[in-house]
Amino acid sequence: MKRFALAVAALAASAGFAAAQDVPPKVQAQCQSCHGPGGDSRDAHTPRLNGQTANYLQSRLKSFRDPTRQSIAAIHAMWDISSHVGDEDIPAIAQYYARQTPAPPSGKNSALAKQGARLYALGAKGIPACASCHGAHGEGTTIAPRLAAQHGLYLDYQITAFTVTMRAQGTMNHTALDITQPQIDALVAYLAKD
Repeated sequence: MKRFALAVAALAASAGFAAAQDVPPKVQAQCQSCHGPGGDSRDAHTPRLNGQTANYLQSRLKSFRDPTRQSIAAIHAMWDISSHVGDEDIPAIAQYYARQTPAPPSGKNSALAKQGARLYALGAKGIPACASCHGAHGEGTTIAPRLAAQHGLYLDYQITAFTVTMRAQGTMNHTALDITQPQIDALVAYLAKD
C-alpha cells in the first residue's frame, strides 16, 4: 500500500500537480472554492491561477489588503480573504499555483486573434507591446503576470479597469490609457482561452 501511495504521489507531481503541503488546508480550500482545483478556474469572472508567476501572485495577494487600489470586484472577492492570510503563507500559496500546469493556449486563429497577436507583439500608437513585459507568448515574467489562456471576460474587465483607473497600478494605468475597446477585443481574442 505504501508503494502505491508513493507511486501516485510521484505521478501527480510529474503531471504538474505539485503537492500543497506547505499551504494550510483551510487556505487551500478557500482558494479552491473560487479558483478551482489547482487554480484552474472554470468561472469566467475568476482568474486562473495555475501557472501564474509566483512573484505576481505574492505581490497581488499583498496588494488586495489595500482596497483603495482595487476594482470593486476584487475588493468584494479578495479583501477580507487576503486580510486573513498570513504573510508566512503567501510565498507557499504563490509557489503552489506557479507550479501547477497552466491551461493550454487557445490556438485561436481568427482574423481578430491575428490582430491581437500583432498588437501584443508590436504595440500600436501610444500603446507599447504587451510582450515587452508579459513575455513573448503571454507566459508572464518576473515583473508581469501570465496572460496566456486566461478567461476572456476576466482579461477584458481588467484591461478596462486599468483604462479608467478603477484598478490602480502605475505601469498599466499609463499603458492602457489610450487603448480602445476594439483593441481590447483583439487582445482578448488572441490571449484568452474560453
